Amino acid sequence: MKKFWIILLCALMVVGLTGCGSSSKEPEKDWREDYTVYELDHMKVYVPKEIVLGDFEAEGWDFAKSGEEIAVLGALDTYDELSQFGLTLDTLKDYAELVTQNNNGELVDKGTYYEYTYHYDQTSFYYCVGIYKTSAGFWNLNFACQEANYTKYEASMKDWLSKVEFD
Repeated sequence: MKKFWIILLCALMVVGLTGCGSSSKEPEKDWREDYTVYELDHMKVYVPKEIVLGDFEAEGWDFAKSGEEIAVLGALDTYDELSQFGLTLDTLKDYAELVTQNNNGELVDKGTYYEYTYHYDQTSFYYCVGIYKTSAGFWNLNFACQEANYTKYEASMKDWLSKVEFD
């Protein structure tokens, strides 16, 4: 009987030791590896590497990138600029409501983004806009495409907005 308990104890120790060994499972890949990061001041915008964006000038925008089918436009409304217009907006929701009213948009996802369509020179553009509150002010980050590409990019644009980072 004593021999049985020794064999059982040894077997349990072997099983216990193999369970503590290193896993052959590879570490998770950082999602950022598949993205190009575009930076301005303390903002980082991530776009999949297969979408190449270049700089362009866009009046009234602090951040402007454009590619074959996608454009990314960002504007910072600083707290000082807003106060010059007599606006004291303390919350992201207050700011988001003001901005969406001006763009005929409708807040989605608890006020963190909105969508709208803009018509220019017989072409319609779809915009998916993220709204962010930072220490400097409020950012509006617009991902835009021609409305004909709306279904192709709608879900992706929302995902890209969720990946925006601020230092």
